[in-house]
Amino acid sequence: MLARGWGENKSLCREHLGDAAFLIGDVQRACGFYEASLAEHPRPSPVWLKLSDVYFKLGDIEKERTFRERVFGGLRQR
Repeated sequence: MLARGWGENKSLCREHLGDAAFLIGDVQRACGFYEASLAEHPRPSPVWLKLSDVYFKLGDIEKERTFRERVFGGLRQR
């Protein structure tokens, strides 16, 4: 139980470090923290949404779309 809880806490801590980096404008660092957070995150969808914002800021529209689609479903027009 302790090991499982530590993994979740570590993942959530990385997510929050990503939030802080994004807030101060260090988008590259935020991306690294969010990506690291995904490995053991108990609920990845909030991180996917944050990564979509990061990739939007970085100008990588395809990766932005990929993560937004994981959260909201398909976004392509028919």
